[in-house]
Amino acid sequence: MNIQKHCWRMGSAWRRGAWLQGAMRQVLMGLALAGICVSPLLAQEAPSSSALGEEMEQAHAALQAHDAQGAKRHFEAVLRLDPGNAEAHVNLGVMAFFAGRCDAAEPHLRAAIGELEQNANPQALLALCELRDGKPEAAADLEASWIRVKEPKLHVQIGLELARLYRGRGDTARMMTVLQALTADAPDNLEVLFFAQQVYTDLADETLNKMALLAPGAPLMQQVIAEKLVNQGDLARAIEHYHKALDANPHLPGANFELAEALLDGPHTAATEKAAREQLDLAVKNGGDSAAIECVYGRLEKLLQHPAEARMHYERAHELDPNNAEALLYLAGALADEDKQQEALVLMRAAVAADPFDAAAHYRLARLCGKLQLKEEEERQIRLSQEVRQAKEQVVEVFRQMNRRVEPVKAQEENTP
Repeated sequence: MNIQKHCWRMGSAWRRGAWLQGAMRQVLMGLALAGICVSPLLAQEAPSSSALGEEMEQAHAALQAHDAQGAKRHFEAVLRLDPGNAEAHVNLGVMAFFAGRCDAAEPHLRAAIGELEQNANPQALLALCELRDGKPEAAADLEASWIRVKEPKLHVQIGLELARLYRGRGDTARMMTVLQALTADAPDNLEVLFFAQQVYTDLADETLNKMALLAPGAPLMQQVIAEKLVNQGDLARAIEHYHKALDANPHLPGANFELAEALLDGPHTAATEKAAREQLDLAVKNGGDSAAIECVYGRLEKLLQHPAEARMHYERAHELDPNNAEALLYLAGALADEDKQQEALVLMRAAVAADPFDAAAHYRLARLCGKLQLKEEEERQIRLSQEVRQAKEQVVEVFRQMNRRVEPVKAQEENTP
């Protein structure tokens, strides 16, 4: 069996999901991950002895039969006949690496690299072994592998190890460079997300501790305390700290707006509604208008049952930010109420596109599609609404277990298109 044919068979087996479970799966996945199927251009010419060919074919057959020990035995036999056989060295090196035996993997990987200089994957595994063994050259070799390796899973593994190495050395700048690349390349990888969460939490705690030491009574510190209290659901104490911050610095960026939101999120009274409006007016005066401020004005007018004024603010929000989901959703509902269904549909679709994680928006779009006899889109939006709602409920439960407050999942609006 020639190498090209073997590679094709391994690729086919991978696509059919024919790998074994457990340790055998890890070894065989490791072989594929490390680019063990050497391309014909890189495959070395083996001596033409029948014994060598027979051992190589039996090694391939053992791999296909998920017999790691058999494959190891036959590749070792290949090396006895041909000590410089790169394919056998790489196979044995990768199998040893994924079995946790860097001491056995390194000699084989080093022997193969000289023959396969263009194959970055074995070099990457060697760099990982160097890291595990605490060798000083590990950092430089990991950096080189991070640049050269293209296989996605191995690239992520190398990047994580490199980021952890930089973190351990206190090299925050290099760590963040690698982490930002990882989160862009593998945004759904749990290991990457976990590491990022650790890093950002540590950085946030570090900066907060530094602020507390430098100026515990400073307006900015009071604003930070207020934001933490809002996240914990303690609006009354949050409002107190916002007032402390603004008493010390009436022009503190963002504080007027945040205070207005906190006032409206709490119990609604004439006094709190009046105070919220005053804070919004100050937010515009101190920092200029924005779509976010106009939306809060709109919410306030809705509470006061002033639909014309609410619409005016949401239209202004839409002018300032055409992709503001809250403004799009409100204006779409207003158009639907006026029986302008097609115009409402355009804005409703834009609202869902602007915030695809708003379950209520998907549901309202489904209702509107139902009225317009868009059956397929209606069914799709109902399904998406249910999926988003379930996902948010899972997030709420996780945060509940951590004793943190998140916005509850809003009920679907039955009386709004």
